[in-house]
Amino acid sequence: MRDLGANVAPRPERRAGSKTIKVGEVWENPVTGERSVILERPWDNPASRVTGEPTPLVGARVMGEHRHPALVEQFTVLEGALSIF
Repeated sequence: MRDLGANVAPRPERRAGSKTIKVGEVWENPVTGERSVILERPWDNPASRVTGEPTPLVGARVMGEHRHPALVEQFTVLEGALSIF
């Protein structure tokens, strides 16, 4: 499970062409092999937390070193192993 942090903005303002995140929505990145199902939205809990369950393919990677200055990422491995280099 991936906790995408407690410092996420509240419900987004609707902009032309934008859509609201839905619980159960699947986000996929075919370049990195990452896939995540949204489990919790920030405006649905008192901690303003976004939670997703990533199911990466073997060999999946993030797009290189990166930072999220406004949030904290936490990972809980439910099955298999997670290698961080």
